[in-house]
Amino acid sequence: YLPIIGFIAFTTIAWNYFDYEKVWYYLRLADLSLIIVVIILTSTQILTATLRYNFFLKACGSEIKIKDCMHAVLTALSINSVVPGKGGDIAKAVVLTKNKHEILKYTGVTIIEKLCDLIVLSVITFIGAFLAKNNFWQSVGLGSIILFISLFLFLRFVDKFPILGSKLKVLPELVVTAFKNQKNLLSGILFCILLWVVNLTIIFLLLMSVDAGVSLSKIISYWPASMLTGMLPITISGFGTRDVAFVYVLGESIDNTRLFAGTFLYTVFVYWFLSLLAFLILTIKGSLNLRTT
Repeated sequence: YLPIIGFIAFTTIAWNYFDYEKVWYYLRLADLSLIIVVIILTSTQILTATLRYNFFLKACGSEIKIKDCMHAVLTALSINSVVPGKGGDIAKAVVLTKNKHEILKYTGVTIIEKLCDLIVLSVITFIGAFLAKNNFWQSVGLGSIILFISLFLFLRFVDKFPILGSKLKVLPELVVTAFKNQKNLLSGILFCILLWVVNLTIIFLLLMSVDAGVSLSKIISYWPASMLTGMLPITISGFGTRDVAFVYVLGESIDNTRLFAGTFLYTVFVYWFLSLLAFLILTIKGSLNLRTT
């Protein structure tokens, strides 16, 4: 219940603390041409995320058709807007599973993909903090890198655990297979990098659209830390935690409505719009399949 409580709490605080009429004013003034570019970039993430997941599946020894990967990714994206920390990703394993014996294998692939994604984000956070000469976020970034790499390596030996170890032996096998298929593993990691670069581009365009006055160098330096904070399961879609973190690291006033308008648009497009788009595609696809049967 914590994410729901966090979402409601931040929404209530934002409604009472911010001048919502001024926020709405800045939203209406947003540059339409930049918003269109953001919509296009956001929409391309469906294909990018599909290719990334497909590469990780191949790295772990599973040959899955692109259309099946896309169906799994669309399902995850449609759920991510209502769960914390992009927890909807676990739905990808459920969609691909044909029998109960495969659920752990595909869940393992999803965990490996997620850990690689978080390692990449942590590295970007560390680089951004280094450029900004922010010791605190350098420590957070470095600590996150160590944590997620440790968790990744932990999967290699999880079968050594008593009682449950024998049931989890597929996880070490997936890690070993992934390291053998280095080409596919590196391709998946490259797509992780591409997705985060696209997200940086999106927030840059959104802040520019509301004339928030944040330079590209500051966005590169500070937004990764905000994205990492937004992954914490404190609120739905990272709404609130990501916004406050960005304002904090920038050293701006918490009532900077123009800045809040820009970060709010990020949540709207990268989470809510993308989730709605994925849901619509799944609905249309389902309707077409019913007509052909």
